[in-house]
Amino acid sequence: MSKIKKIDMNSDTFSKLKNDMTFLMNKLLNNMEAYGAEEAAMSVKISVKLEDTADGKIPVIKHKIATGVQIKDERENKIGGDCTLEKDDKGMYQLHFFVDQADMFEEAVE
Repeated sequence: MSKIKKIDMNSDTFSKLKNDMTFLMNKLLNNMEAYGAEEAAMSVKISVKLEDTADGKIPVIKHKIATGVQIKDERENKIGGDCTLEKDDKGMYQLHFFVDQADMFEEAVE
């Protein structure tokens, strides 16, 4: 006699998938809270393969769950506008900054 299980997300057929999702969701939320992240994602991939055997086709159902926490660090700055780009005698680029009269006077006083 064989045991019959429904192929249904609400049945125990997918209990390992549901347990893994529950575990990873809690871990994801914990990581978000720990790192102060505002965004995260969870992706679930289910692959199905039918293998031929003497007893008939046997389904092999695998799952893979991946999570990612979005942590953004940003800094912004700008170089430019008050300089020119020139090459030195060795062909290396340099920034030549414009010197205004106030800067020239301050350098002369020091």
